[in-house]
Amino acid sequence: MEGEEKFPGGDKEWRRLMKAWTLGDVLLSVSFKDAVLDAILHKMFVKDAYPTRMFSQAYLNSSNGAAIRRLMVDIAVYRWDEDDMSQFVSEDRRAGVFPFFQSVSVALLKWKRQPEAEKKAEDPTKLLGTCLYHEHGDKPCYKTMF
Repeated sequence: MEGEEKFPGGDKEWRRLMKAWTLGDVLLSVSFKDAVLDAILHKMFVKDAYPTRMFSQAYLNSSNGAAIRRLMVDIAVYRWDEDDMSQFVSEDRRAGVFPFFQSVSVALLKWKRQPEAEKKAEDPTKLLGTCLYHEHGDKPCYKTMF
């Protein structure tokens, strides 16, 4: 909603988007979850902002291999700085988010081992219009269905 960024706690739309994704997961609607992930990416692109605290809810409310988990890891790898990492590691000690930090560590190691030219490749969190973070697999994308 307009102006929410000015209130304590920041932009509440991230929380609503996470709740929407969780609803799609409960309803077993891959198309809805893919559309929510596209909305998250669109907001990131348009506002040049990223959901700093969504990772814990994403990991606590999703299963291994979920596209939202891949997005949260890519946000941490490509967008977080040292301050973000140390703040969130010390702040969020819930056992449920340990797999998130483990995934980030693995992704950072993979990124570190890439040749220099590949490291400078486009940030995947900025790739709009692709199915990179979709879960539909070989089934038609919701964009072609509606």
